[in-house]
Amino acid sequence: MMRSFFVLACIAALATPGCRGRGSDGASKEAVPGADQPAKEPQIPEDKEELVLTLGKGTMPPVSFPHLEHVEGCKVACRTCHHEEGEIQACTQCHKKAAQPGGAKSYMDAAHKSCTGCHKKEGGPTACAQCHAS
Repeated sequence: MMRSFFVLACIAALATPGCRGRGSDGASKEAVPGADQPAKEPQIPEDKEELVLTLGKGTMPPVSFPHLEHVEGCKVACRTCHHEEGEIQACTQCHKKAAQPGGAKSYMDAAHKSCTGCHKKEGGPTACAQCHAS
């Protein structure tokens, strides 16, 4: 009786998808270490923990951007803002002072859309002077 239970338990474990053995489709399955855990975000370099963003026209004061606070405190994933695939780059690598014909929005437009949109949804500051503080 005990042996039958052990055999049935082994068969059930081998047939469970994600476990070592064969899945329900009969194909060989290997357990992937860490597959059930979210991918780790890259760490922010110390010199990028707090940024000063100058968004273009110069009519408003720059924005002091608490980068580390957004990632660690607000749990904003890197790809939320750094949305291009590949190596993470500064926003200004794609978003220039002026919009690119048939391409990326201006840096100012992209930042306003992304930041203000998220702040409205999540309850962050939305008035100009709340971010553009002297």
